[in-house]
Amino acid sequence: MDSKKIFEKINTICKNKKITIKELEKNLKIANGTIGKWGKGKTTPKTNTLNKIADYLNVTLDYLITEKIDEKETEIIAFYRKADERGKDRIYRTAKDEADQAEQLLHQKENITEFSKEIKPFA
Repeated sequence: MDSKKIFEKINTICKNKKITIKELEKNLKIANGTIGKWGKGKTTPKTNTLNKIADYLNVTLDYLITEKIDEKETEIIAFYRKADERGKDRIYRTAKDEADQAEQLLHQKENITEFSKEIKPFA
């Protein structure tokens, strides 16, 4: 993704969180005007700077730099980051259980597909 699109995404998130780009730069000790230069295509952001911004805004680096936007994923990450240790453990276990179930269903589907290939049609 180009720096202009990254800027647009950061700007949108900041507006939703009711903070300015200037405040973001100040809070993260990023040189004044740096993020604005990305919006003008004058400079390209460094990965470590984007990591700091992503952490601060409670989004993933992937969310900032890719075209794909998954609002639910971003919201789940925000919930996780705000949770205490017990809450984080519950979120993790729930996500793991869902992933395990999805993997089992995929495995069952693959088995059914293989089995159906073995069955010869009646003539």
